[in-house]
Amino acid sequence: MKFGIFYEHQLPRPWNEGDEHRLFQEALDQVELADKLGIDYAWEVEHHFLEEYSHSSAPEIFLAACSQRTKRIRLGHGICLMPPKYNHPARVAERIATLDLVSNGRVEFGTGESASLMELGGFNVGFDAVEKRRMWTEAVEQCADMMVMNPYPGFKGEFFEMPCRNIVPKPVQKPHPPVWVACSNRETIKLAARLGIGPFPRAALAMAGEIDGWLATMAALDAEDRLRAELAASRLRDAEAGTTSCGPHRSDLAVRHLDLDLPAAEGSTGQQKAVLVSIALAHARLVALSRGRAPLLLLDEIAAHLDAERRTALFDEVVALGVQSWMTGTDAGLFAPLGGRAQILRVADGSIAAV
Repeated sequence: MKFGIFYEHQLPRPWNEGDEHRLFQEALDQVELADKLGIDYAWEVEHHFLEEYSHSSAPEIFLAACSQRTKRIRLGHGICLMPPKYNHPARVAERIATLDLVSNGRVEFGTGESASLMELGGFNVGFDAVEKRRMWTEAVEQCADMMVMNPYPGFKGEFFEMPCRNIVPKPVQKPHPPVWVACSNRETIKLAARLGIGPFPRAALAMAGEIDGWLATMAALDAEDRLRAELAASRLRDAEAGTTSCGPHRSDLAVRHLDLDLPAAEGSTGQQKAVLVSIALAHARLVALSRGRAPLLLLDEIAAHLDAERRTALFDEVVALGVQSWMTGTDAGLFAPLGGRAQILRVADGSIAAV
């Protein structure tokens, strides 16, 4: 179990001269003490115009100050208001990345929509819950892209647009700090699962090979010239061997478990399975987004080596995708969380029958 502290910066009336200064300084002292005591997280809200209830309108400033008085405690936005009229996604990406740099990679990127009429009206954000959800989705997706893509290709969406620009700086944590979403109902929890914000680990994918090493250290045109020279030099040897010894086909796909910060190949069987599921679900979402329909999923022995929470999350995600999925396993009990949402078939002795 991990423990955190959570700040609203509440300041009830009557107010006296210096009260806000004392409030913030005491909170900084508390976070510094929490770090020394081994507390895992310090979370800071973002609220506007909510007198007495919360005087925390610039959490990125407070968390930056915390970063310079602490060494290990994780620093979390709980949450950053994502509708673009509150915070332009590019500004959010810049602030999150900068905080990650000054804190040596300790940021937790909490996101949310906002709810109070005082705040929504103050920034002319619509009150419609469905529209707010679309604002959040658009802003979070683009903000994450901005912290990864170089350059960011630009965007023209429903609630904001901007031209191609390189968003700098980039964060320490790759591909970006962990993303959280404020959940006060079951539908938001399901949405978080569909968007990959949940129990499955983040993974970084990269090509690992000789040519990839060249591309990391030289211009693409120089790498192309070098490949051309290598192919010419090895032509006779390759002809005798019946293969091509140099080229992009010799590269491997390197997968890194970002939450554990280690190569996936070095993880346990369960950790590797969780990363594999995360990649498969992310790809399914990408295909559904680009083609307008979800792909067919064939998931062999998918439930084995997953804990109960992740099995349930996997099944919920597959159902939410609206995809036809075939899942195999030797222990029918592992699929019990599916309930009536799936048809169970038993294969034995060369025959197949419904259970």
